[in-house]
Amino acid sequence: MSLIISSCLVVAGAGLWIASLVITSRANPDVQIPFWRSPKDNPGRSILCRALGAGLLVAGSIYLGADLGPRWATPLIIIAVMATPALVIIALHNRRVTPAQETSSKPGDFQRDDVRR
Repeated sequence: MSLIISSCLVVAGAGLWIASLVITSRANPDVQIPFWRSPKDNPGRSILCRALGAGLLVAGSIYLGADLGPRWATPLIIIAVMATPALVIIALHNRRVTPAQETSSKPGDFQRDDVRR
């Protein structure tokens, strides 16, 4: 496969992967997103973007690794393009969400301090 097509697959996959993370971040504005598991609110379109993005990214990386020469470049491409944006986006989101926001009470919720004896 040509270098241009495999590069386009990697770019499209990375774009969908990043879009899925942004969708998840916007769906959880007041909750910290865990790094290694799914968040509480995980929209279906985020899962679809993540699945399509990962598929395109893996396919493009395999072909790009074959076009560039060494086969060991494929996992490096996948790690660099998937892990780096994910860690950055989740870290920036979690930095915006303070623990006070995450544990704040919602209307109708009772805290231990709210109950009078």
